[in-house]
Amino acid sequence: MQRNIRVAYVADMVKYATSADAARISACWEGIPAQLAKESGSTKFVWRHVASGAKAERYGSAVDWLVASGIASKCTQVSEGASPLRSFENESSFKLYVADTGPLANAYDAVPADLDDKGARSARFRGGMAENYVMQQLVASGQRPYYWGARSTYEVEFVLRLRDGIVPIEVKSGTHVRSTSAKRFAQKYGCPYVLRVTGKNFGAMGEVRNVPLYAACLIGELA
Repeated sequence: MQRNIRVAYVADMVKYATSADAARISACWEGIPAQLAKESGSTKFVWRHVASGAKAERYGSAVDWLVASGIASKCTQVSEGASPLRSFENESSFKLYVADTGPLANAYDAVPADLDDKGARSARFRGGMAENYVMQQLVASGQRPYYWGARSTYEVEFVLRLRDGIVPIEVKSGTHVRSTSAKRFAQKYGCPYVLRVTGKNFGAMGEVRNVPLYAACLIGELA
């Protein structure tokens, strides 16, 4: 069924866009799984991974089409962890997620056993899946998440404005976790705490509050 849904998505691209536009839309769409599992560890959307010579000028409208159609979600970068976040938005730097994590798993030809925490070889895949899933839950709860990155060294998966202030959200697929980037962000911008969404259960240690992956849908309750 998920494969049929993916086929139907591509059929709509052909049906509702010109041939040239449909090709670019499809290229961006089919490239999302690889973008979320890049060797660099960053899930930022990189144009050169879409097609040779791809640039925002030619492919930007294709990404906009995917987002407007509701089958993809876009998370843009902020340069500062200050309110209002949108005033620090960098629209040219973003991440692109599949709106429904089920078809994303199908695109990987994944089975449930692939999500077991078995070491580094499949860590990038598991991390991208977990990040996509959390993005889906945040969007479903009415939130508009951003992300933060300082050069290529530090990256915080999501940044939200909650009732207590600006909060960094780190996402990990397993139970062996660290929060280096999120803690650095929190210290830099005076955040009230760090949210860490992982395979661990609810808990807190210092400024870090852990939320289990299955409860990511509840983060919106803090807004």
